[in-house]
Amino acid sequence: MSALNLATREGLEDFLLSHVYGLSAVLDVARNFSLRHLSLVMPDYLALAQADLRALGRGLPPSLQGGHGLPSDGPGACYVILGSRLGMGVLRQRDCWRGDSFDRSAYMEDRSEKLVWAALLDWLAAQPEDRATRGAILAGVQRAFAGFEAGLARVMHEKREGSLAS
Repeated sequence: MSALNLATREGLEDFLLSHVYGLSAVLDVARNFSLRHLSLVMPDYLALAQADLRALGRGLPPSLQGGHGLPSDGPGACYVILGSRLGMGVLRQRDCWRGDSFDRSAYMEDRSEKLVWAALLDWLAAQPEDRATRGAILAGVQRAFAGFEAGLARVMHEKREGSLAS
């Protein structure tokens, strides 16, 4: 995501849109895992990012892929989403997305990830140390991360093609 300049309105919009694309693929499976295995409700980060885009006057994609993650991807999807949220803490400390025409981002400023993150780490630590279990968790991480990479690639492609609706 460092390809985007969050100090500009366009950069923030592109960042949020790339996260909308990435989250649309894995958030449902992560939220289901969090509720069923960690007994915690993970916020609807997709709705927060979409609301920010609307507040910025940015059009939303007409359709999203949505929910094609496997149930076994739950721990990996949680790990990637929550790790990204923790990384936003650094961005929050530096006010990286503040600008002349915007100063708030519900998606960027949400700080609710720490409780679910701690529970996820406890859950991961309690899992068997066998290769199959670790491999399945890692595969979920890789698929979730690939979804976010694909989201950024889609935004960059749409920018080059001039098809992003501002």
